[in-house]
Parts: sequence; structure tokens; C-alpha cells
Amino acid sequence: MKEESKSPIGKVVQFILHPVFLAFSVTIGLCVAYWQVASMQECRILGRFVCSQKFDLFWAASPNEMGDTLAGLAGVLVLVWVVASTFMQSRELKQARTEYSKMATALDAQAGIFADEMRQRQENEAGLYLQRLLEGLSEAIDRESREANVWGRENYDQKRKSFFASRKEETIDEYLLRNSGKVSMFWNERDGEFASGGMQLRAWYGYYEEISKILQKIGELAPKLGNDQQQRLENLRIQKLQLDIDDLVHNGPWSEQSHFAPMEVE
Repeated sequence: MKEESKSPIGKVVQFILHPVFLAFSVTIGLCVAYWQVASMQECRILGRFVCSQKFDLFWAASPNEMGDTLAGLAGVLVLVWVVASTFMQSRELKQARTEYSKMATALDAQAGIFADEMRQRQENEAGLYLQRLLEGLSEAIDRESREANVWGRENYDQKRKSFFASRKEETIDEYLLRNSGKVSMFWNERDGEFASGGMQLRAWYGYYEEISKILQKIGELAPKLGNDQQQRLENLRIQKLQLDIDDLVHNGPWSEQSHFAPMEVE
């Protein structure tokens, strides 16, 4: 609302310019003007000089003449009020359009709020699911570090070897980050030994298939996560770990005795 309409002067001006007030004022003015005209005297010579008011002549006129006079007055008044009603309808339509526009803006804002709430709810649910997947991933990696015997020399010495390190007193993120580069580090350190055929990989359990499936689920979940959780995955280098594990499973120098038996999960 404008400051002018809030002030007393603005309210008075707004009242004066209202179509109903203007039409009422014009109606009063026309009635007063007609009354002034009707009160005027008209003098005629009818054998002698006679003066009378036009109002008296109106009453002495024939019905047709009286009807024509009233029709003229009524026609002017009807025209005034038709114009006033047109302006009133125009103002009401303008106010209705303004209200509809405000309602549409409010509905759009409300729809945006609902969409944000829905997206936030989905991101929260995805974040909780991600936490469960990361816990399962850390457990699978820790189990591989404690139970696996996946590589050694041709004589398959009995010394247990695994790709990943066991978990210590640390958070899930710290543990996963510490192990994210273990596979590629292993290849960099022992690439020559595998190339010469002096060392091969062996596996008796499906550790890496299990880890690969969990990493695949995390990859499918990533687009549904919020920016903070996506940044978390990037910091943990999960994508690199998935590439390393997939390469290990499909392209690793496994011996003929190697096999991937499914994990028995209670």
C-alpha cells in the first residue's frame, strides 16, 4: 500500500475519486440543476403579461410532454450510473487480478517449499542409507584384512596376506580413507613380481565381490545425495576404490586354484 493512501489526505482523495461517490455527486448536481431550471419563471403574453414557473408549466403539460421531460432526466442519470458501474467493475477486476497474482505467487512459493522439503527428506534418507553402506564396506574390508590369504609366491607359503589393513580405533571415514589406495599401492610395489610370473593371486572367499557390490550400490546412490555427502564420497576416494576393486576382480593375475565362493553372511 502506498504512503499516500495511508495518510488522512490520501484517504479523503481516494474517497472523493471513488466512482460511487462521483456518480452520487453528479446525480445530486443534476437534480439541483433541474430544480433551478424548473424554478425559473417564464413570461408570456396571453391577452395580458403572465409569468409562471416552469415547474407549473410541467404540471400543466400533457402526459407525453411530462414523460419526455422525465425520460431526458432519467436518461442522463442512467448514463452517469452506467459509467460509474463500469469503473467499479474495472476496479474490482483489477483488485481480483492483484489477489490472484498474490495467490499464485504464494502457491509457487509454497510449492517451492514443499519441493525443498521433499528433496531434503530424500537426501536425508539417502544419507542414512549411505551410512549403512559405508559401515558394511568397512566391515567387509576389515574382514578381508583379518581372514584373507589372497597372494603369495608359487609355493603358496602359509603366511597370510591381504590387500587391506585392519581397523583400529578410528572412525569409518578415517578407516576407509586409509584403505582407499591400498590396492593400487599393492600393484605399484609388486608389479614386477606378478609380471615375471613369480607371484599369483589366490582367493577362497568372495571378499572382493562383496566389496564390489557395496561400492556399486554407493555409486548408484551418489546422485541422490546432498552436496555434503557427495563431497564426503569424493574425500573418501570411493570411486577410485571401486575402479581398483573392479579391475582386481576381473583383471587380476589369479591362479587356476583361485575361486570366488559366496560369503556366508549371518
